[in-house]
Order: sequence, then C-alpha cells, then structure tokens
Amino acid sequence: MMPLRETLNQFTKDSRFVLVVLLLSLPLGYLVNQIGPQPLPLRPLPADQALVQNLGASSLPQDLSPTKIDIDWAMLELESGKALFVDARESSFFDLGHIPGAVNLPRSTFQQDYDKFQQRVPKDRLLIVYCSESSCVDSSVVAKALSRLGYSNVQIYQGGWEEWEAAELPREP
Repeated sequence: MMPLRETLNQFTKDSRFVLVVLLLSLPLGYLVNQIGPQPLPLRPLPADQALVQNLGASSLPQDLSPTKIDIDWAMLELESGKALFVDARESSFFDLGHIPGAVNLPRSTFQQDYDKFQQRVPKDRLLIVYCSESSCVDSSVVAKALSRLGYSNVQIYQGGWEEWEAAELPREP
C-alpha cells in the first residue's frame, strides 16, 4: 500500500494530465466541428431560424419583428381581400374552424409544407399570421420564418383564433 504523500502526488500528476488533455481537446473539437460538412451551432438557433435552416433562407437581420395588428385591423384586411391569413395552428384545429380564406401552415410541419406554400403565394403578398390566442408563440415563429424566407409584408394578428371566435366574426367551415 502506498503512503498517503505518494498517493496525493500521483493524484496531482494525474489531475494535471487530465486537465492538459481537456484543454487541448476543446480547441481541437471546435476546429473539427467548424471544418465539418455540417457544423453544429455553438448555441441553439432561435425557433424561426431552426424552421428555415434547410429551406434556403436569405441572410436577413437576426431581429425580425413583423408588425403586430389588432382585431379591428385584421377585420379590415379581411374585408379588403388584400391579405392572406396564415393559420399557424395544427391542422386538426384549423379543420374545426378558421378565418375565411386562411391557409394552414403549422409550425410543426412548416418545413414539409413550405414548398407547396411558396409555389402558391408570391413573396410580396400581405400575410397575416395567427394562432390560437394571444400567448401562443407559433404565430410569431412562423411569421419570422416567412420573413427570413423573403416574404416582405408579414404581420401578426396577436389575438388569434380565440379572440376572433369570441367576437363572432366570420369563419370557415
């Protein structure tokens, strides 16, 4: 059995070796990650960037803040017929009822549904994105993702379907 002093000396040497290996492996790991074909991000992407990362999004400013509109403005836009309403709720909720003429583009299936969406909707079309209610973040995530993909006129109807339905405004089906 080793005396205590020798054991502590050996532990100190081993600890230093582990520390040196660790300090050398961090920059090496970073370098290998950066030169790889698909480098991993060093921090998680914001939700809207994650939605569009494989869809060829243009490099737009990090802080995209589509205009937020209220129920009166949303109703005016519906009556004008100039806006396309984009429902960011899951399709099962969309099927139960939505704003007339709205298209369904849920956050959860955005990447799969976007190709069909972009074929039908011009980039300069006024889009009003909404989801279930005012605290739902899906409308903001989808709106920012659409902006990142080059849609130039995107707004968010903050009150969402809950407010629309409570006001007994027109609906489909």
